Amino acid sequence: MIEQRNITREEWLINACENPINDAKFKERLLGGNADIKTYLTNKWYEYQRLSLKSYFIDGDIQRSKQYFYECGMIDEIIISKYQGRILEYGMAHISYALLSDNINLIRRYANLAHQGYNKIAEKGSIIHAIQLAITDELSHNYVDILDALSKKKAHATIKPDVKFFRALLNSDKAGCESAIKELLTPRRHNHRNKNMPLTGQFISHPAIGYAKLAWLKDIKVEIDNPLVPYPLLPTSPNAKYDDKFSFLKNEQKGKSRFLKWHEEIFSGVISLAIGITLIFNGFSYMISLFIDENGLHGGPTGQKGLVALFSLVENGWWKYFVVLAFLLIGCIQIRDGIHSHKFEKLFRIKQKPANKHYHP
Repeated sequence: MIEQRNITREEWLINACENPINDAKFKERLLGGNADIKTYLTNKWYEYQRLSLKSYFIDGDIQRSKQYFYECGMIDEIIISKYQGRILEYGMAHISYALLSDNINLIRRYANLAHQGYNKIAEKGSIIHAIQLAITDELSHNYVDILDALSKKKAHATIKPDVKFFRALLNSDKAGCESAIKELLTPRRHNHRNKNMPLTGQFISHPAIGYAKLAWLKDIKVEIDNPLVPYPLLPTSPNAKYDDKFSFLKNEQKGKSRFLKWHEEIFSGVISLAIGITLIFNGFSYMISLFIDENGLHGGPTGQKGLVALFSLVENGWWKYFVVLAFLLIGCIQIRDGIHSHKFEKLFRIKQKPANKHYHP
C-alpha cells in the first residue's frame, strides 16, 4: 500500500487507482477453467471502491461514481449468494455503497441477501441487518431494543450512536438522525470506525454516510455539514443506465442460494422424520411389494419407484439404524430451526407503516 507521506489525499488516491486489474487476462483464464473468481471479484471490489471516490472527488463525475458504487454492490451480491461470503459481517462500507448507487433494484436485492448462518447473527443483533430491515420497512422498535441491549456490553459500546440513529429513523425524527450521525463524525469515533480504511476515511466516513443516505431514502432529508458526508451523494437520483460489467459471469453463477423459510424448514423436517419412521417399520419394502407381482413391475420403472427400491435395500442392510438415526436427527433439527425462525420473525420482523411515500424498495 502506498503511504500518505508528503502527498495530498488526492495524490494518494490517484496513485492507488493506477495499475487496474487486467480483465481480459482474467476472462482468458475463466474460459480455460483456471480462474479464481472469488479472489478476482474481491480485488475488483477494492478497485471499484477507489474508482468511485476518484470519480466523485477528483473527476467531479457523480454518475460515474454511482456506477462504481453499483459495481461494488453487484460484486457483493455474487460473492454472498454464490460463495457464501460473510460480507454482511464486515461493517457498513459494503451496504453503504449499494445505497449510494441509487440503483433501486440492487438496493432491494441487497436487503434480502444472507449467507449461511446469518439468521443467527441477525437474531443476536446486527446493524447491517437493521439497515436491511429499514430498507424493506420492516425495522421495529423491538429489534432496536436488541441493538440497545447489545450496545451496553463493553465489546459493542461503539454502536450506541447507531442505536440512536435507528430509533430516530423509526420515529421519523430528523433532528435525532442528524444528532446521531454527527456523533459518528466526531474525530474519535470517525477514526475508530474507519481505522481499517485509511485512504477511504480521508474522503468519506462510515457508517455516517450510509446512515445519511438511508435517511434520505426514507424521505428524512438530514442536513450534515461535514465534508466526509458530501451532500450531492444524498438525494436519490439514479443514473439513466447502469452497465453490468459482470454479465460474462452470469453463466458461471448457477443461481442464487436461498435459505428455507420457517414453514419450509418445518415441512422438510417432517419429511425427514417420516422417512426415518418408515425405515424403522420396513415401509419401503412393503411399498415395493405393491409395485411388483408375478407379471413384473406395474406401470414400468420410474424415478420415484427407483428411490423407493433404494430405501428398501437400506431396510435390509445392517446400516439401517444408522440411516434411521440420521434422518430422525436431521428432521428434529430442521423442525427446531423452523420453529425458532418463526418465533424470531414474529417478534422482530414486525411490519411497519412505510416511512417514505416516494421510495418503496
